[in-house]
Amino acid sequence: FSRVRDNRLGPSLRGLRKGDELQGFYTQFRDMHEAIRRRTDEEVRVLGEAIAAMEAGAVGSEQTKALAALKDLRREKEASLEG
Repeated sequence: FSRVRDNRLGPSLRGLRKGDELQGFYTQFRDMHEAIRRRTDEEVRVLGEAIAAMEAGAVGSEQTKALAALKDLRREKEASLEG
């Protein structure tokens, strides 16, 4: 929990021992962890592409595309904060 809280997702989580009483809880926690990792991977990709376009001096449609990707990412982040 503290690693997720501190935004240190690390590698995929290992499973629990057979018969462990927390199997149901752990399965949901692992699914949450994997979903966060997938979203973070996608966000890193979007940010990387936008940064590369800006560093390359993108103009016109490339700059517009990079800016739109950043705006979409911001909207997704804002929506994730809503209840």
